[in-house]
Parts: sequence; structure tokens; C-alpha cells
Amino acid sequence: MNKLSNGVSSANIFIRENNTSLYIREWSEDDAESITNLVAYNPKHLLQYGDNTGETFADIGQSRDIIIALTSTARTAFGVWDDDIMVGSVALTLDRDGTNAEVGYWTGGEHLGNAYAPRAVSLLVQHCFEKLGLQRIYM
Repeated sequence: MNKLSNGVSSANIFIRENNTSLYIREWSEDDAESITNLVAYNPKHLLQYGDNTGETFADIGQSRDIIIALTSTARTAFGVWDDDIMVGSVALTLDRDGTNAEVGYWTGGEHLGNAYAPRAVSLLVQHCFEKLGLQRIYM
């Protein structure tokens, strides 16, 4: 469970898109295998954007360690899921005073073309403004 710097607990955040099978859910240790498999399918896809995700989540143990380490940071990462299949990730990093945040995202190479990233970002941004009371989001 992360404690966001604005005092809001991020435990068990689960946000579903209306009338679809898409949802975002905060990463848990149980997601390490899904993250690793998603990245391993096509790590070069992520490298083309200068992203080191392909190297960072190289194996399940390393992925689990990163998920655990995130609990003590201002960053909260969410899996993007279509039914029970992880298709990508969105992350929220709050600034020091907890009023603004940066959103990052990536989609697994085999899931491109389904608008998962913009839909997941939209869910997260709406949550940030309506539930967390943030004032500004940076992309």
C-alpha cells in the first residue's frame, strides 16, 4: 500500500472503464509474472522510445523487487488490464506537495492499436482530479 504525499492511501485502487472489460489496478507482488511476460514478449518495442522497462523487468524476481520498492516512493504504478490479460501500465508520480502529478504509460507491443494507453490514462486522470483532488497533471 502506498501512502500518497497528499495523505490519500492508494491501496486497492481499482478503476473500470464503463461498459468495457478495461480496468486499471494498482500493481501487487502477484503481478510480477504478468509484467515480466508482457515486457519479455517484445522488449525492443519499449527500447525504441528510450525506455529501459525492457531491462528493468527482466525476470520475475526483479519485477517483484521493483513492485515492493515502489511502496516507499511517491510513484504508484497500475496494471492496465483487458479482462484478465495485462496489456500495459500507467504510473502516477506526485510532486512534493501532493497537488500535481506526472503520468507515464506504456503498452505491450502485441497490444498496440487498441487505444489501451489513452483509455487507461483517461481513467487515471479522472481519478486524480475527482478523488485525489489534484490540480495539474503532466504527461
